[in-house]
Amino acid sequence: EYLTWNETGDVFVICNMDEFAQNVLPKYFKHCKFTSFVRQLNIYGFYRVSDARKSKHVRSKHACVFSHSQFRRGRQDLLPNIRRKVSKT
Repeated sequence: EYLTWNETGDVFVICNMDEFAQNVLPKYFKHCKFTSFVRQLNIYGFYRVSDARKSKHVRSKHACVFSHSQFRRGRQDLLPNIRRKVSKT
């Protein structure tokens, strides 16, 4: 209801950021802030797809699209490759 894949399975779409933050985030995290969720995605190497709201499968200003080279639909074997970024200090 809140998340979906694109046709090729290489990006996932959060259909409504506000509803996702209100209904999904509190179930799995200690917060309900979408910006904090995005920060966590970035730490693990996900990035927000540019011009996602103009894409043919997302035409809502409330939607958001993310991608990661190792996060693909049906490819659970790739999940161990998604690791937290190491800071360079």
